[in-house]
Amino acid sequence: MLFFKGNPKEKIQTLQSVLDKKEQVLNQLRHSLDDSLGYLSLAAEGQDDSLDRIIDELRIQMQGNDGAISPELVAQLENSANSMADLRRHRAERQLQGFSDGIAQLLLLNPPFDIRKQLAAFVRDSRQGINNPSQQELLPIKFSQLQGLVLSKLGNGDKDPSDSTVSESPDPAIVEVVEGILA
Repeated sequence: MLFFKGNPKEKIQTLQSVLDKKEQVLNQLRHSLDDSLGYLSLAAEGQDDSLDRIIDELRIQMQGNDGAISPELVAQLENSANSMADLRRHRAERQLQGFSDGIAQLLLLNPPFDIRKQLAAFVRDSRQGINNPSQQELLPIKFSQLQGLVLSKLGNGDKDPSDSTVSESPDPAIVEVVEGILA
């Protein structure tokens, strides 16, 4: 608390000045929090319904007349944000399982050895990079490229087109596996 001698009007003016500065800082913090909530909601939108609901409620409270924020709501936001890491890890594990299943189906097509090596490298790299968000975004693209490579090699068959033993219709087992991959 400020204690000083002098004129009561000066005291009031000084206290008012301090109060105005603190209110300005509070308004800046509220504005910053509102911006942060906006960015958070963009990043987390659709990831978790409870987090979306909490962010919406916080935004409504901040735009209210007094701008007071419920401490319980802040605690709920913290808990929900902490559970996002578990949610991301679970989704990454499911994505990794999907890639493993896709690779297993591609291997059933018996691709050439050099492509099998690329498939094995993809599995190894995906296990190492699955928890890195920037790497995780690239994995479906890499998988799609490998899938295209396998299918194009099998489509070409690396066989001599003049060979009369080459069948014009694809092997039904291969068609079934390809349909399973594309499903």
